[in-house]
Amino acid sequence: MKKEPSNQSDIFSVRSHLPYGFTVAQKFIFKIPVWVYLLTVSAAWHFFLISHAEPNVFPDTGSFTLLAEALRAGEWHSGFTFRTPGYPLVLYTIFSVAGWKNYHAVMITQACLGVTIPVLLYALFRQVSHKRWPAFLGGVSFLLDRFSLGLETVPLSEFLCGYTVLAALVAFLYALRSGRWGWMLGAAVVAGINFLIRPTFQYLFPIWAVTAFLASWLPRFQLVESRRRLGVRLAGYVAVFQLFVWGWSFVVWRHTGVFAPSLQLGASMTNHTGTMMELAPDEFAKIRDMYVEEREKRGGDHINLFDQVGWKIAEATSMTLWQLSLEFGKINRYLIVHHPIRYWEQVTEAWERIWMEGSNYLTDMTDPYASGKPVGFTRLFVFLGTNRLAALVYLPAEQWVWQNLPFLKLVPVLLCLVTAILVWIHRKAAWKQLVVVFIWGTINYHMLVHAMVQFTEFGRYKLPVQGLWFSFLIFASLSIVQYIVGIARRRLRVVTVATQGE
Repeated sequence: MKKEPSNQSDIFSVRSHLPYGFTVAQKFIFKIPVWVYLLTVSAAWHFFLISHAEPNVFPDTGSFTLLAEALRAGEWHSGFTFRTPGYPLVLYTIFSVAGWKNYHAVMITQACLGVTIPVLLYALFRQVSHKRWPAFLGGVSFLLDRFSLGLETVPLSEFLCGYTVLAALVAFLYALRSGRWGWMLGAAVVAGINFLIRPTFQYLFPIWAVTAFLASWLPRFQLVESRRRLGVRLAGYVAVFQLFVWGWSFVVWRHTGVFAPSLQLGASMTNHTGTMMELAPDEFAKIRDMYVEEREKRGGDHINLFDQVGWKIAEATSMTLWQLSLEFGKINRYLIVHHPIRYWEQVTEAWERIWMEGSNYLTDMTDPYASGKPVGFTRLFVFLGTNRLAALVYLPAEQWVWQNLPFLKLVPVLLCLVTAILVWIHRKAAWKQLVVVFIWGTINYHMLVHAMVQFTEFGRYKLPVQGLWFSFLIFASLSIVQYIVGIARRRLRVVTVATQGE
């Protein structure tokens, strides 16, 4: 009696009837790592878009360029009291190679880094998904976010800030999983570079370390090392990162007498406390009265008022701008402590607006102050609207996501929901739970920090983590659907077997 072929022999018998060249090509295709396909797709799409773009220069670009010139001259510049040196150093390096103020070179450099973002996202999502396709689609979905792609054309620190925090997260998780000192120190260096570019995430990296150490007590949290060695490595990670913070703070201290990485916080917080500046104590009467007077001249508008008239108040009080910022810091602390409800109302409004307000002015519109020309549409935005293929990809996203305010308002709720569901799905895999919580925490940390500190340019300040939440939401949704389909298939199989048995 002829033996029936098994499932495995069936597969091979099918392949044996295929042309030899096809099977060789098939084997070659399956041997190529998934990240190579991702990188190829991302590179092709970036080239397709960026070749029809030009740099979109903004006023703050000029500030960064002045600091790059200060680095070139080897001189201390007062602007460094407000800004960390990372992005000016990037501009200085690019300009030194490609020509001074060559913003096209900056755009191309940022786009080349942007090509790798889907790969980083894939590496991140693969820590959660045991199947490749949800991670692949989650990574490639980054290319559907035209605002994150458009940010690559803008010579501002927001793009590199978002890129390096994503790289820092991937590096930290892989270093944590590997148990290797070299990888952990490398992850700390990436975090330090992120700090030097923009100190927004300064407190997030130590939070990662503490969270990872506490997670080691979770059931089924398996690493290749003991808890003691893990604690030592995490302490080393924090220490190396703090060297970047303390090193730059020392530079600021040498020139100002204040040991801090940035002296801008007091000025930035006036975007919140400016609404109640008249309630400041008499100790700050001159600063308070001048601020309120300037605010009333503008019909009560306090947004970015420090940037507009800070110099006038500084001259009247015989202070530098950074000294005035420190004085406003004292005023801010008083107002927040004595009027917490008014501050909380400001923060809750900021939290809602940072999720909902558009980023069009940054990626779609030229800035008249920086360009010296009337406001117009950027070349990239015109291309996205007129090219058939680009419009086919981005018009649905525009309608369903970016112009859908009810959806945008629900995004933080949806992120919490899918995070909770993924944590429950992976309730027996503590590592996957940790990765999911890290992604969710990184997104919300950034949004909350800016909601608490700033009350302006929400469409700009939300962009560093927009690509991360956009892709994570898609990945999480696909993973949940995969889980539900898997349950349905298993139940259908049980019913089928039971029916056949009858």
